[in-house]
Amino acid sequence: MIVKRVSVGPLAENCYIVFREGSSGSLIIDPGDEFEKIDSIINACGVAPQAILLTHGHFDHIMAVGAIKNKYNCPVYIHEDDFRMASSGGNISYYFGENSLGIIADKIIYGDCILDISDYKIKAIHTPGHTKGSVSYYFDGMLFSGDTLFLLSCGRTDFPGGSMGAMRQSLEKLMTLPLDTIVYPGHGDESTIGFEKENNPYV
Repeated sequence: MIVKRVSVGPLAENCYIVFREGSSGSLIIDPGDEFEKIDSIINACGVAPQAILLTHGHFDHIMAVGAIKNKYNCPVYIHEDDFRMASSGGNISYYFGENSLGIIADKIIYGDCILDISDYKIKAIHTPGHTKGSVSYYFDGMLFSGDTLFLLSCGRTDFPGGSMGAMRQSLEKLMTLPLDTIVYPGHGDESTIGFEKENNPYV
């Protein structure tokens, strides 16, 4: 599996372009901003998006969703508890001086479930704490954790819908994954479940 990380937007959010070698399709995870930058990598790799997976609905993870969806006509996935937030000012754009913006998702995730998208089988894990509808995506030995699990840290819980109690439970859930699982977070560098289990002070 090939993972291209693209740091975008004012908060250096990680957008991921994920595809198998030799494939003509890809998954786009959290296209937060800078559509042209993301699209140039999609074009260079020759992998048209099959779906957009959102880990949650905050503005810094969704600002390029509309442009990618319009160009490639691919569905957008988000958890039911963040669906309305992503489509309104509740996505905290106003906290950072951005104009209120929103997106409309096509596919709603309920709880923990398996997503069958093209030839990808993805486990969507409901991991509330940063937001009520935060989701982490696990497949092929990789975890895309959004703003739930970071290298040696975890996401903020002081925005509307956040909960430190829920965050602790979500981190405990993620720590049951195989130790060699590679963690690709919404901000910062990657890690592994084993490293976080041993070293992360929030775990």
